[in-house]
Amino acid sequence: LKLAALSCCILSTSCDNEIIPSEPIGAKGALALTLKTGEVKTETITRATLDIDVNTFRVSISESNGTPLIQDKPYATLSESDCTLPSDKGYLLSVENCTETEAITQNERWGMPRFTATSTFDIESGKTTSVDLVCTLENTGLQLGFDPTFIDKFPIHAVTVQDSRALVFKSTNQEQIAYFNTTSENLTINVKLTGTAGGWSDRLDMT
Repeated sequence: LKLAALSCCILSTSCDNEIIPSEPIGAKGALALTLKTGEVKTETITRATLDIDVNTFRVSISESNGTPLIQDKPYATLSESDCTLPSDKGYLLSVENCTETEAITQNERWGMPRFTATSTFDIESGKTTSVDLVCTLENTGLQLGFDPTFIDKFPIHAVTVQDSRALVFKSTNQEQIAYFNTTSENLTINVKLTGTAGGWSDRLDMT
């Protein structure tokens, strides 16, 4: 039995989307935000694809005292007025594509990759502040695979990976990837394989 733990499931996307307001006036300045995802190194058993669209990432901006100005607004919907801010120091910018809870409950509880980023920035009156934000992967993807000799002997098999969920990998869904938050407890993996060998019915139960 071979297990491949992924620091992410597939894909590095580099979406250079930039929002630049017009020149600010008066006691306000502007935020020019460029958002992208960084490269992700993976080790996979089978090839898979992920569509990561930074336009759907949620953007939040707070003042230095913690007062929220924008909360969980999709990046693509940020307006010029959203990015025109009073002159001040220490604004907090945070971005995520999903919450920790969503990262393990979406897609019928198989989860999804979670990207996040945070940064602080200052706004000066009459000037534009450029922030290039790279979102990085915050959780882990797990894909399971079997040695061909096991598959030959036990063509029907199932692997249960259990944390707060019970995720069942089957011979029919070998490309499936399960996602786990990095704060998760140790995983309990139950392996049950069935098949025939040499004309006799064999059963293998492993935990």
